[in-house]
Amino acid sequence: MAKISKSIEEQIEDWCKKQFRGQKYYTKTETVNAVIASALEKAPSKQGGTGKNFPDLKCLLTGNDGKRIPVMIEVKGRKGDLIKTSESGEVDNYNKKG
Repeated sequence: MAKISKSIEEQIEDWCKKQFRGQKYYTKTETVNAVIASALEKAPSKQGGTGKNFPDLKCLLTGNDGKRIPVMIEVKGRKGDLIKTSESGEVDNYNKKG
């Protein structure tokens, strides 16, 4: 019998929300603005079909030039797959070569 890994998407989503540190973010059912809502509604689905797209988290970042940059985050995860931490508990994105 195959071993089934339990999804930890909810835990990863909670961790992502903490990383915003007070910056405004929008959840799956919240609308950022009408233009973005319309674009998500009209865009093809992940499988290429029709239907609305609902990213898990959305935010608008402001660049140094003042332009607003929409960011869509789709949370995925199974225990042990997506996160590697340092001894201090911070996310570790480095390998042996730096």
